Amino acid sequence: MMGKSLKYKTLVVYQLIDKRDLETGQTAMSRTVGYIGALMIGTNKVTKRGVLSPANDIPYRLLARELRKRDIRITSEFAAYE
Repeated sequence: MMGKSLKYKTLVVYQLIDKRDLETGQTAMSRTVGYIGALMIGTNKVTKRGVLSPANDIPYRLLARELRKRDIRITSEFAAYE
């Protein structure tokens, strides 16, 4: 993600790393996107229907909150350049 902050361009890198849960057999994709997305749709926190893009259709703060509940973290790095 790139943007402008004052006179400098800013590069923002978000990173989420998760691995398969060997005890339950759940894949990282189901833990981070599948179940949480279904939960948000099922509880009407996301009202859009059809094929959704997690990056575009799921509110970031809601997703981050649900991930934190499951001890999954998103990190971010910011770098300014001219």
